[in-house]
Formats: sequence, C-alpha cells, structure tokens
Amino acid sequence: MQLKKTKLAKQISLAILGFTLISSATADTFTASVTTLDDVQINTITGLDFGTNMFTAISQTCILDAAVPGNITMQYATTGVIAEHADFGDLSGTGGCITGNKLGTPGIYSISGATAGAVNILISQVSPQPDGDYTFVPSGCYVNFDGTTGDDADSCDAYTAGTPLLAQELADVTGSEDNTTTPSGASVAGELRFSVGGTINTGTGLAAETPYGLEFQVDVTY
Repeated sequence: MQLKKTKLAKQISLAILGFTLISSATADTFTASVTTLDDVQINTITGLDFGTNMFTAISQTCILDAAVPGNITMQYATTGVIAEHADFGDLSGTGGCITGNKLGTPGIYSISGATAGAVNILISQVSPQPDGDYTFVPSGCYVNFDGTTGDDADSCDAYTAGTPLLAQELADVTGSEDNTTTPSGASVAGELRFSVGGTINTGTGLAAETPYGLEFQVDVTY
C-alpha cells in the first residue's frame, strides 16, 4: 500500500505600515487517520493439469475447457443451481493431445483481500518455454460480483488473456451476495474465484515421456 503525500503550505503575509513591520506566523499540529487494507493474496483451490494426454507432434493444439465450473464451485449465490457444464474439463484440439470428456483438470484459484474491495486483475500468458518452444494461453471465467442486490446479478464471466479486468469487487458478505431468499451456493467475504483452462500449442514439438510445467501470470492490484 502506498500513501499519497500532499505537501501543505501556508503563506505568511507581510504588511508594511509606514516604517513599522508587522509579521504574523502560526504553527499547528494536525492528526489524520489511516485505515489499512488486507494484503491481497492468490490461493490455489485446484491445480491446473492437462494430464498425461499430450502428443509430441509439432505445431498442434490442445484445449482444456474451463468456461463453466458452476456456481457452487465458484462461490457465488443464485436462486437455482448453475451446474458445472458437461464440457468442463474436456480436452479438444488439432492433434495436440488425446481428446475426450473430463480428461483434464481445470485450475480453480481464489483472490482474497479486503471485504468489498475493488481489485484490478490481469491473467496473462508467459513467454514461450525454452524446452520445446511450446506456448500456453490461459482461458476460463472469473466471478463478477456486480455490487447490487438483484437476484442472480452475479455471474462467472469469460476473460481474455492479456486484457485487464478493472475494479472487480471482492465479495462483501459471507453467504449470499445478492438478495436471493433461498440461494444456491455461498460467497466468502473478501474473496473472488476464477478458473483456468486454455490452449497449448506444441510449437517445435515435445519430448516423449517428459513432464512439462505450464506457466501463466496473474497480477492483482487494488
């Protein structure tokens, strides 16, 4: 946290009346209040894993679907259950991996900080890896608490890697973020979750029987 410092200056006036110099000066001590914020943190709920499904071919793609995890997993309240989509965790693509239902594990991550605090979020790819020159572009959804009391006003919206999400509100209450009377799912005060799947391009090719680490970056600031 940085505090902006403002310099205050008080002018001292001098008046000359005839041959007499009259001067006036004053000094006071002032108090100010500062309230600190909870430090923002990013926590892993479920780690991202494409599984043992990748082929070694050159310039092929493998896509892990993480678009609709469901409101229970993502901790936001609705009047009814928004179920995990049937495609969540599926692998698809053009020759980069074994494709099929639920073969991968999308990542679920939580941002925690000040209750009802507004944060800026940037989820972005990392430069191509040196071992095989493959790339990974993350995709998924983030919980959008809209700050109102409308039924079902909150949602899990798609994000685009490299595009900032500005002034996203962390949950302001534990339980229901909206005014649903019988909510399904529950928010956690000061938290916001997002999911991560995405697309791997095998680039110059991968080595057989070799584990690879996927890297992506998440920047969160108040």
